Amino acid sequence: MISSDYKLKKVLFRRKTSLEIISILLQLIPTGYVTTYKALAKVLNTNPRYVGYLVKENKNPIIIPCHRVIKSDGSLGGYTLNRRSLPEFKERLLRVEGVEVVNGRVPKNYIIDDIDSLIKNL
Repeated sequence: MISSDYKLKKVLFRRKTSLEIISILLQLIPTGYVTTYKALAKVLNTNPRYVGYLVKENKNPIIIPCHRVIKSDGSLGGYTLNRRSLPEFKERLLRVEGVEVVNGRVPKNYIIDDIDSLIKNL
């Protein structure tokens, strides 16, 4: 029988590992482009909502560009900075980086859906 302590350690290890992987993947997204929670979830073999949770845990926004992750329908989704919800700040950051935002959505030509191609080009 597996102890609950072992299960907790396994969950915490998975979370830490996932945070590290997400941090690396986010740094691969070039300035002027975005990706989606869904595309990142595919790489991690997990749920897009879990990716949202991981991205929200980012302690180094801007350095690890979590603002470059949007919803799969092109809408911006949320953005939290210092425990404050600031979706308008996310839009400003993206615009400064050259990403067009039209009616709260990013056009498809700015969206990288294939994270695997970024990894293969390393």
